[in-house]
Amino acid sequence: MDKNLKMPSAWKSSLALDAKLPGGIKATVEGIYSKDLTSVKTHILGIESEQLQLPGEPQSRIQWVAEKDANGQYLLNRNGDTVFPYYLTNSSVNGFYASVTAQLQKDFDFGLSLMAAYTWSESQSLGEGWGDQVTSSYSALNYAKDGSNVEELGRSGYVPPHRFIANISYRVNEGKWGTSTFGLFYEGYNLCFIGDYSYSRMSYVMGNQDDDALAGDSGALQLIYIPTREELASMPFSSEDNKAAYEAFISGDRYLSKHRGEYSKRGYVAAPWYSRFNFRFTQDFHFPVADQIHTIQVGLDINNVANLLNRNWGLPERVDTDRVLRYDTKTGLYTYMPQTWSKFASTYSTWNMLLSVRYFF
Repeated sequence: MDKNLKMPSAWKSSLALDAKLPGGIKATVEGIYSKDLTSVKTHILGIESEQLQLPGEPQSRIQWVAEKDANGQYLLNRNGDTVFPYYLTNSSVNGFYASVTAQLQKDFDFGLSLMAAYTWSESQSLGEGWGDQVTSSYSALNYAKDGSNVEELGRSGYVPPHRFIANISYRVNEGKWGTSTFGLFYEGYNLCFIGDYSYSRMSYVMGNQDDDALAGDSGALQLIYIPTREELASMPFSSEDNKAAYEAFISGDRYLSKHRGEYSKRGYVAAPWYSRFNFRFTQDFHFPVADQIHTIQVGLDINNVANLLNRNWGLPERVDTDRVLRYDTKTGLYTYMPQTWSKFASTYSTWNMLLSVRYFF
């Protein structure tokens, strides 16, 4: 650890406005902004940078190799073994989070209630903070052009850029001693699974023939370069058919097709839109106890109603990998690796039901 290491700190602020619009509509607008003041970055010591020029790319990348002293010796520990220690220090760049939410709500006298809200979010960070060990803070999903040993901001994979929610409920008063409430809640936001983990933003990365990082830094894989048609035509691929499939992939992708001639960025691909409906019913039984009214409430919650109706509905999309390109350092050839999409079914994504009993006094 850096002897002058400062613990992470952040500035957080929010501002909200509530207003009553004509027709009894309640409106709320809220903005949130958070800025990292000090961030912690993990590096690996004992490695130094060299230039790596890949075919078809306009810039060279950094390739990390073991560092040697003036005598040609690697960094050794007390037992004489080569080591590459992790080093925690404060970063020279800091991330941020910003969001704006707008909400409208209307309650009617006859028991109907309506609500809808939309949230836009943007977040950039040095890494995802995935895991609870130093190795995780260094390598886990910290995609960058030149490897995990380089400080590079990217969009956070767990913050959906868009989220929309809506709720409709109807309350029926059954005389003095009973009340029934029916509600349907909708939530839609950017969500998909890469393997078994959920994300709201994705990246496109590449590795070598052994599926390791080209940077050689024992870190995350590298972000791909998005070639123009002319650049791609001159790039060496394992086959012409494979090159043609890669061209079709780039042309058909919303993000890649708009950023040809650039290096891709971490988290700049929004995950597919995911929709989910939840149903709730409650029955209240009111009864007097001494001078007060007590209530027993029986509730039924059904989450992901669409999946209850059809096993293929209400499931998020799943892709097998975010690795789309491989470069073989031995043959000098690229290979495009098509992604496979499917529906993700698990205890998280399928329907579930909750029966509850509550006592209010």
